[in-house]
Amino acid sequence: MTGIVKTIDYQVQRVQDRNLLREFFSRNRGLHVYMLGDLEDAMWNISEFTGAFNEQTLEGVLLIWRGAQTPVCLVTGSPDAADILLQQAQIPAKIWAIVPGDLFPTFEKYYTPEESGKLWRMVVTSTEFVDGPSNPYLRRLSGTDAEAVTRLESMERGAFGRDTTYTPAMLDNGIFYGITDKEGHIISVAGTHVVAAKEHVGAVGHVYTAASERGHGYATTTTAAVTRELFRLGISLVALNVFQTNTPAIRAYNKLGYRIHAPINECVAIKR
Repeated sequence: MTGIVKTIDYQVQRVQDRNLLREFFSRNRGLHVYMLGDLEDAMWNISEFTGAFNEQTLEGVLLIWRGAQTPVCLVTGSPDAADILLQQAQIPAKIWAIVPGDLFPTFEKYYTPEESGKLWRMVVTSTEFVDGPSNPYLRRLSGTDAEAVTRLESMERGAFGRDTTYTPAMLDNGIFYGITDKEGHIISVAGTHVVAAKEHVGAVGHVYTAASERGHGYATTTTAAVTRELFRLGISLVALNVFQTNTPAIRAYNKLGYRIHAPINECVAIKR
């Protein structure tokens, strides 16, 4: 007798219950750091959560974050739930997608990646963290450093050819540390993508060192400083993304206690 595969009849609808979303994301906090961060008041109004429900059970979530010129799309959950969300949710034609590695084949059914990168999501807890080397030229950055940080990163285009323009608010509202040379010019920087005090999660990003200054452990020092400050603020889990091919960076993050948690695909993508 041939078995019959039952198709789940998902209900797709907007979700505005933060407690329901928090419970779902907390099942895998390392994977869902960014989504948890968007439950914070500062991000809530520019974040649109759509859920796939199997009867009363939430089995998948798709997030559109409108805080950037190209909307950011994150999707998570079971493959079947992700599939129905990508079919039915209101998603812009062009997005910056952050997708767990196991869901990327499903994502590609509906979107064509223009540029893509394979990354590791790495995480560290306060008890796992091992502080990094000190540097006399390390300092906390502020909004007055925004132009200098922008200039530093413009020396070499970022991941997938992206350029970032840093604003004073980005540095004042986040946590950024930099190392300067003897003349006071910033040569290495690390900052935050997520500082979610209520959700007790943070994400490190914007890690960059001038090409002529690499190999001295500056990125390790700045990343450690940002991570240390996040834990001082009561964050319990910190995450970052790193290209899977960037062995030196992975090794440096390992020394700080970070461990690989999950594969992630990031891409600019166009709806098929």
